[in-house]
Order: sequence, then C-alpha cells, then structure tokens
Amino acid sequence: MNEIKTPYSPSDVASSVHDDDKWTPDTSKLVASKSGSDSTATNGLLKNAVQGAHATLDRLADGAAPVVQQLGDGVSAVEDALQTKTNQLRGARDALANSVRNTVRRHPLATIAGALTLGLMISRLPRRHHTVR
Repeated sequence: MNEIKTPYSPSDVASSVHDDDKWTPDTSKLVASKSGSDSTATNGLLKNAVQGAHATLDRLADGAAPVVQQLGDGVSAVEDALQTKTNQLRGARDALANSVRNTVRRHPLATIAGALTLGLMISRLPRRHHTVR
C-alpha cells in the first residue's frame, strides 16, 4: 500500500484561492508516493474535507446570525426601558425637591422648629460605647 512518506506541518501547506472564492490548501508540497492515483485521491480527500469544513462553518454562521440579532434587539429594548425609568426617577426627585423647597419658603419658622426638634431627638438617642476586652 502506498502512503504519504513524511508528515507535514501547517506551514508546509500554502493557501490558494480557486474560482469559487473558497479557501483550499495548496497540496503540491506534500510528499506523496510515486503513484499518481494515490496522490490525486489524497488531494481529493483533503479538498473534500476542507470544503466540508467551510460548509459547516457557513451553516453555523448563518444559524448564529438571527440569534445574535435577537440578542442585540433585546439589549436595545432593555437599554430603552432603563433610560425611561431613569428619566422617571429624575422627574420624581426634582418634584420632591421642589415640594420641599416650596414648603420651606411658605413656612420658614415651622421648618426651623422642626429641624431643632429633630436634632434634639437624635441627640437623646442612647449611644452605645464599645469597649475593647
């Protein structure tokens, strides 16, 4: 049985482009047996394997594209929802700040009395002393 005499490394196989614009290795540098039919058969098997690998990768890429698109659409929807909620929270914060500001302006003495009362209550809270043992 005639076999390939020496193994080859990936650098021994140069690439070439054929008419169908698909990458296939140039197997002309492979050391094969003296029989031309064995070399042709080996080249044919290698070409079929490479073309099969390309077809498989193309199918995988085609199948992944819709999933990637759906993922991108989902991320965009979440981004829009977060932006809307952020704007709502900013509006609520601004409304609360305006309400407090207006209350202080309408009732300045009551506001000062309330602040003093709150301060006194906080100062009377029991303090815990931590002792190191």
